[in-house]
Amino acid sequence: MAKSYYQRAHGIVISCALNNRNSFYNLKNWLNNIKDNTMSETIQLIIIANKSDLGEEREVSTQEIAEKAKELNVEYYETSAKDNTNIDEAFEVIIKKVFNNTYNKQGGITIGPVDPSSKKGCC
Repeated sequence: MAKSYYQRAHGIVISCALNNRNSFYNLKNWLNNIKDNTMSETIQLIIIANKSDLGEEREVSTQEIAEKAKELNVEYYETSAKDNTNIDEAFEVIIKKVFNNTYNKQGGITIGPVDPSSKKGCC
């Protein structure tokens, strides 16, 4: 069933709760599941480590999540849905990654500076 969910995905957000160590341990399992069920190496991923507002209940340190993200070669964002911390930033990043990856592969547009020598025609 997972294969059908991942089959047409261009971007995936993997999430864990900073107050739940088991969800943190499962990040690698989720990533392996994605790799096992997709044919494409080009799916864009980010990790959202949620509930950063629960300071005293926190079970996963910033250093641990940073090291895990580096090990998995995935960007991460510590977020709080309650405080609306880093939610917009995380989703903007995954959207830009998907957009740039999809359009650059299909010969489409690129967001960023344009080389004037590559222009053809008058317009």
